[in-house]
Amino acid sequence: ANPLSTMLVVLWGVGDGNFVAPQPLLNAGAVVDDLVLLDVSGDGSPDLVVTDRLGSRVVTYAGNGAGGLFFAGQYPAELAPIRLVAGRVDPDAILDLLALSTSSAAVLRGNGLAGFIPQQQVTLPTGPHAPGLHDLDGDGDLDFLTVNQAGGNTTCFLNMAGTLSPSVIHDTANTPAGQAVGDIDEDGDLDLVVVHASTDDLGVLLGDGLGALGAETLLDVADDPRAVALADLDSDGHLDLAIVHATANLLVLYKGAGNGVFTEGPSFVVSGPTDLYLTELNGDGVPDFVIARAADSAVQVLISSP
Repeated sequence: ANPLSTMLVVLWGVGDGNFVAPQPLLNAGAVVDDLVLLDVSGDGSPDLVVTDRLGSRVVTYAGNGAGGLFFAGQYPAELAPIRLVAGRVDPDAILDLLALSTSSAAVLRGNGLAGFIPQQQVTLPTGPHAPGLHDLDGDGDLDFLTVNQAGGNTTCFLNMAGTLSPSVIHDTANTPAGQAVGDIDEDGDLDLVVVHASTDDLGVLLGDGLGALGAETLLDVADDPRAVALADLDSDGHLDLAIVHATANLLVLYKGAGNGVFTEGPSFVVSGPTDLYLTELNGDGVPDFVIARAADSAVQVLISSP
């Protein structure tokens, strides 16, 4: 999606980590701030959901299994949605959706027909960023976690059988810009790592398995960290860290020891990175790096070595 255009484009993958040139996919008819691919119709093919903040709604397009999409419906999401998070919020097997504005989140329950039913509206702290759904209390339900740039904290809404509970706030350092969740100390409980753009550090908050997070431990990193990801990058069984730094123009890797401690590793020059995704692109079983570069309207791919 391009916030200056109503046209969505696609880069078809060829299977080895390379992509063909961008091609028009569809005209959404409205500016799209965020989109997700997920199977909301239950037919095994990915469908597309996009935001329409001017219309205060989300719009769904059903996939035909061959790369084509057709309009499936539009559903109200209050207060101009600009972010989407997909996952199973209620106990059924159908994927649901959270549509976030700058101050609230609409919980939209999937109906299994590429559509959604409004279920709940929750109030968010100021400046929600990097939202995610994770089972923080180990009950099998996905909880909702967001870091808040203006408040200097992270907020957790525990999931009680499909309903998000009142939020629990955990303080972090100033301007949290990105988050990642994983069991970094290998005790069976999910933990949180947060990067702070203005103070150039990484915060580690260990989870207790009941939905609470411990006090933040800080690690100095390079200038202006914007996004962070967790994955086992060296296949040693421990989660490692990857951080992109906008001002420093770097991707920096940190080796995890399995006890919540990370050691700085190699770095790679990238131009103005603003977001980071890890996914396996070339079939070798090792996560590769996809880096968004908003300043020069580019996506950069770095292929990992097994």
